[in-house]
Amino acid sequence: MAKEKTTGFYFKMSPQEWDWVEQRMAQTGITNKSAFIRKMAIDGHVINFDSTTITEIGRL
Repeated sequence: MAKEKTTGFYFKMSPQEWDWVEQRMAQTGITNKSAFIRKMAIDGHVINFDSTTITEIGRL
């Protein structure tokens, strides 16, 4: 069960920085902005593993 989030964090970004965040979100497939920014702030990176190719190879 996820713990309730009670502490807020606010910061500003330039339009160019926000474009970068949206590009990274699209690359990782994460659509929840808060989750993406939280993940990046805590871990510093997001790994999105696409197993489609491996699945296809295994199927063949």
